[in-house]
Amino acid sequence: MKKIIFFLVFIVIMLKVNSQETIDYIKIKKSINGISCMNANQTNVDSTFANLLKLDTNKIKNGLEEYYYDLAMMYFFKVAYCEEKLEEFGNEAIKYNIRCINLNKKNSAAYNNLALVYLHKNQNDKAKEILILYKKYTKRKYWDKSLIEQIEESK
Repeated sequence: MKKIIFFLVFIVIMLKVNSQETIDYIKIKKSINGISCMNANQTNVDSTFANLLKLDTNKIKNGLEEYYYDLAMMYFFKVAYCEEKLEEFGNEAIKYNIRCINLNKKNSAAYNNLALVYLHKNQNDKAKEILILYKKYTKRKYWDKSLIEQIEESK
């Protein structure tokens, strides 16, 4: 009888663990990330950053690539508002852009941002390496010509 009770308790626990809430980041993205290029200010960045960090990535079942991309962008925006933390926030932006790229090798926006972070950190050789991948995975008509020019002219 004890074995049967133990077995039933075990099954109930396993069902509860397996039925834990999952997150569809694509569905909640707009409620979490209120940033666009037009409204990026320190308050919006800090708010979005805090919202992103509250999410448990182990529970994200849809949209993990976009989550990493958004988090990388927030770290990069934070560099703009806190230049003295360029090294720390820049490294985090690099880390999350790379995680995004690892999920989708063709994510041209992540390559763009990664190249921009390296350029901002004066790691011009790395920026040039990433620029090659950016050009490979981005249709020519969508190229960020200003970024390309800045990287190609960097020493």
